[in-house]
Amino acid sequence: LTRASSGLQQASPGVGPGDVLYVQNSSRNSLNVGVVGGFMGHVLVILSEPRMIQCDSEEANDLREVLPRDDVWPVLRARSMEATRSDSGLHKSEVFFHLAEEDGHVVMLGELNEEGEWVPYDANTTELWMAPPELRSGFRAELAGEVVEDMTAVEADWSLSTAVRALLRPADVGERYDTGAVLRELKDCWLQKPICTSIVIAFWQRYLVKLAELPDLQMDAASLLLEWMPLKADRALPTELLSVMARCGWSRLRASEDAVARSPKATAAVARAPTAAAESARVIYL
Repeated sequence: LTRASSGLQQASPGVGPGDVLYVQNSSRNSLNVGVVGGFMGHVLVILSEPRMIQCDSEEANDLREVLPRDDVWPVLRARSMEATRSDSGLHKSEVFFHLAEEDGHVVMLGELNEEGEWVPYDANTTELWMAPPELRSGFRAELAGEVVEDMTAVEADWSLSTAVRALLRPADVGERYDTGAVLRELKDCWLQKPICTSIVIAFWQRYLVKLAELPDLQMDAASLLLEWMPLKADRALPTELLSVMARCGWSRLRASEDAVARSPKATAAVARAPTAAAESARVIYL
């Protein structure tokens, strides 16, 4: 499971469990810190393979009653998990989004929460970050389910103090070489009160630890964390998270330039490139 590994199958470029949505709202309302689309930005992790809803389906007819526009078909529906200031503990929901073929951009439409309520999303700019092929290939859904159960057992509310810590202290531990010490530190961070980035980081770190413990792999857990998600979960800004993900082989979904040149309806392709937000220097995104 390292970049030097051989014999690994290349995963499908489709959206899958463990991928990350980064949402920004066009509004500059400071009251939206820590919520989906708040002006400081927000990340959430996808937990399931998305299901596609076509415009001529019965479910589409139901969706039209709540969607703000009718030019976003097909709609993708997936299970997600996040930490948000607007809800206590872990927030799990079914998110609905549209992936535009012509430019690879994602439009978040809304969510169906666990109470069965539809929550529309304001106008937003969204990026889809896909896990490296080495992690997508052979993804263990049963381990991911265990991770969600483990995180639910110790869930805590979104924390302003963690947000402040993220502003003041770097989270990247990629240059650390004492693997035993860094593994203990990263695990301790899982238990701190979260912000949105905490959920993405802890999800993947917990998954990698479980993966390393499988009898058929028997790999070093700390090495996997340093390879794929070398961040402290209790102090990462979304900008730092995205920058480190780009460095570790995560890909932001966007349209390929060649495909766009050939056709206005070009198929979206995966290209590894840091987002503009990740390239900016520690902008305040929580």
